[in-house]
Amino acid sequence: MLNYQSNTSSFATAFQINEVKLYSNLNDKNQFIDISNLISTLTIQESLLKNSISADISIIDAVSLIEAFKLNGNEKIEIIITRKQLKGEEKEYSLKLYIAEINNYSRTKAGSHAYNLKCVSEHVYNNQYITLVAPFQGSYGKTIENICKTNLKISKDKLDISSATGVGKGIFTRVKPLYAINWLLENCHDDGTPFFFYETIQGKIKFKSYKELLAQDVYAEYNNNPFTREDLSAQSDPIVAFNEELRKIRSLSSDFKISKLKSSSSGVYSSQAFNVDISNKVTDKSSFTLVENKNKQLNDKKSFSDNIKFMDRKINEMPDVKNYFISKNSLAFGNQSNYHNDFGQGNLEANSRLQNLNALTKEITIAGDFDLELGAILDLNIQRVGADGYEDPKDQYISGNYLLLSKTHTFTSKGYFIKALLKKDSFIESVDKIVKINREKVSEEWYVYRWWLCLVYCHSWRY
Repeated sequence: MLNYQSNTSSFATAFQINEVKLYSNLNDKNQFIDISNLISTLTIQESLLKNSISADISIIDAVSLIEAFKLNGNEKIEIIITRKQLKGEEKEYSLKLYIAEINNYSRTKAGSHAYNLKCVSEHVYNNQYITLVAPFQGSYGKTIENICKTNLKISKDKLDISSATGVGKGIFTRVKPLYAINWLLENCHDDGTPFFFYETIQGKIKFKSYKELLAQDVYAEYNNNPFTREDLSAQSDPIVAFNEELRKIRSLSSDFKISKLKSSSSGVYSSQAFNVDISNKVTDKSSFTLVENKNKQLNDKKSFSDNIKFMDRKINEMPDVKNYFISKNSLAFGNQSNYHNDFGQGNLEANSRLQNLNALTKEITIAGDFDLELGAILDLNIQRVGADGYEDPKDQYISGNYLLLSKTHTFTSKGYFIKALLKKDSFIESVDKIVKINREKVSEEWYVYRWWLCLVYCHSWRY
């Protein structure tokens, strides 16, 4: 059975896979086999930008499971993973998934063969067999909740759906339920912030705005200090050492991809929408300019500088960079707003807030944490390169609050780790707070240095 238990300082990575039940297609609750002992690696992915969790199960099969169960790619799998915490309580993941693909088959050893099971949530399967042809009206959040319960057959206790999304009326014209949700999602905003529809490994399907996520407390501070202060094997109170290991960044990397050119073209700093009402032949225009707003961003300082200008204008003063063209029909439903009628400045700002999360991206590896939820706010305390003992070692540019955008959980014989993709839209220090270069001082120091070199050279030449 795949598990990792230890009494060392890396106990924060301990876990145990209690059972992985693979059910046959005989549609009988007693027709299953526990394949825990066949698993070499288990990875589970979740993201704010995806409507379902997914799992990849690497199998080393020495019992001809494929032949015995005639696996063909729609079997149910139930997974229970636990860890007993230092205080005695037990944490658990309980997942019910369905096989979506069987791939990467190989037979490198005479006595076994290997393959991978890619699994998805049940509502993803349900989505494939339904087409919506129906009207909708009222709160977009309520409409999404109704789709989840009625069409996707998601139980009410699994749903956490916000309803303060704006209202509208329209018709679904032969679309899949998840497509309909994503379509409604594009027009939802909460005080100019976007919404996310996602599933968590803790068993919830959520529909939350960025504003709601920003209102939560910071989950924890994480650091990349090279040394730990406590040792779980020697500390009288092991909880201190356990928490230190839990909050330690094991690896840190980033594609960075910092680009004001790309961000500008995405409408981060300014944009405009042209609305054409075909019912009464009226046009109007709405525009948006990004400004610093501490209630709508992760950190205090904005992501761009006011000092940089192109064509004598700041980058948030050029709405022509991103244009939207919206066709309206204000008389389609009488006095009620249809889906397109409310598109305006709030939508422009919501897109800006979403795209601005790409201001800085980090990927970190940490110990597995059963309490860490998708969408949490993490405070990264990153040491500056080259810092000495006489200064604050905190990197004021890379450090700060980040949004946990996605997680990949990896369970192997080496332990349970989380690879987290973090993004932030702002900084803890102004991007204009830059070390100034004193050219006169640089030139003076350079001449002094050359004079000193000359003296040294002349002295060595004499002797």
